[in-house]
Amino acid sequence: MRIALHAPKGTYGHVCSLISAEAKPDRIFAAHIETGITSRDEYKKRMSEAANILALGSYIQLADFGCTMASKKGAAGVSFVSEIINRGYVNQLLISADSCWRWKNSEFVVKEYNHGKGKHYTCTIEYILPLLENVGNFMDLEQVLLCDNPKHFFA
Repeated sequence: MRIALHAPKGTYGHVCSLISAEAKPDRIFAAHIETGITSRDEYKKRMSEAANILALGSYIQLADFGCTMASKKGAAGVSFVSEIINRGYVNQLLISADSCWRWKNSEFVVKEYNHGKGKHYTCTIEYILPLLENVGNFMDLEQVLLCDNPKHFFA
């Protein structure tokens, strides 16, 4: 069994609780630990938490890269990924882009991102990967992040 944990705050404590309940660390991924970073202090706190989770053998999944190449979220997300890779945890990293839709009043609603166009399902490949092209010393970061790591985690 795999466990996907959506807990942008206090994530390390949640992962530790799952492990103490006999969940295997390498079968847990914590999503959105980078969500809500608005200051350098918050960045450091979240990075410390991410490093602690990764040191346990669990995975983290990042998706909060904003909607434009020049966004603060994009810069923070790329910095977060870079630091995780530089710390040696590339094989425990999953990335994606939230599709930015929701169900409201029995209707499919696209959030008003990307100048009212929302994010489409190819956003990870068309937007996020180009932001990461200079991260780490990997010839094929796309292969590692979008194929190898999910294949290993979900095997």
